[in-house]
Amino acid sequence: MLIILPVLLPGSDSGSLKFLTWGEKCSLGENLKPSEECDLSKGLLCQQYTQGTYCGCKIGSSLTWDKESEECRRRLANECFYDQVTSEDWNELPFNHKCHERAECVKVNWTAITGRKNNDDKYICQCQGGYVGSKDFSECVNINRTPSVASQ
Repeated sequence: MLIILPVLLPGSDSGSLKFLTWGEKCSLGENLKPSEECDLSKGLLCQQYTQGTYCGCKIGSSLTWDKESEECRRRLANECFYDQVTSEDWNELPFNHKCHERAECVKVNWTAITGRKNNDDKYICQCQGGYVGSKDFSECVNINRTPSVASQ
């Protein structure tokens, strides 16, 4: 029988465990303290980059970091698997099924998009009105946001 004991961190009055978040330096290996591990509940993994080991969404996956929700979410234009869910159902969805905060899961006519016949309609993550996809499709940005211009 496996027994999991709660760990109190020094200076923590709530008794809750504190894991690392996106972009924080982490440690690879086993038997690590929570303060050395990435927060798996938000989809973060400790991964090796050229700069070192950091917490991030799985490299090469359909997930990217959503600054608003502070968890890994489905990248724009990626397939999603829900439509018109209630807010209660939405809260129950795991992070890897949700689109970014300013995006929604919408039904698209895949035949019209691809030009191939016999394709079923699909659901993809698409920016909500007033937002457009960033260059790398990692997030939705305000359509009225002006690019910064270097002062002369």
